[in-house]
Amino acid sequence: MMQYIIGALLWSLCVISPIANADQDHLVSQNSPQQWIEHMQTALPVKLCSIDSVFRTEFTVSESECLELTHLLCQACLNNVEPQLPASISAASGKKWGGLTARCIDDLYHKFYASRKISPTTNATPL
Repeated sequence: MMQYIIGALLWSLCVISPIANADQDHLVSQNSPQQWIEHMQTALPVKLCSIDSVFRTEFTVSESECLELTHLLCQACLNNVEPQLPASISAASGKKWGGLTARCIDDLYHKFYASRKISPTTNATPL
């Protein structure tokens, strides 16, 4: 379930969220792989580590700890998918690659912070 939530977040952040064209002040719906990756590397850790995100509400981690690890995981996961990305990222291909990247980040985050997972009976709040 979590990978679907993160996949939807990635998709909305990195494909539907338009990137401004340098020559014009309008929005583009197709991104180069490099534009897509750069946008994901900056926007994704911030979004995934917001105070109400799963990465913060289900784990006892501070925002800075979350940002630091999520940034590294995002880079590692994007490095894995980058060689396979198409020449142009559309909404459909962004959903596919965003989902793969999301599963990778989610799996690694859970492994690295397994000892910090908040149990259902714990009444902890994010740091």
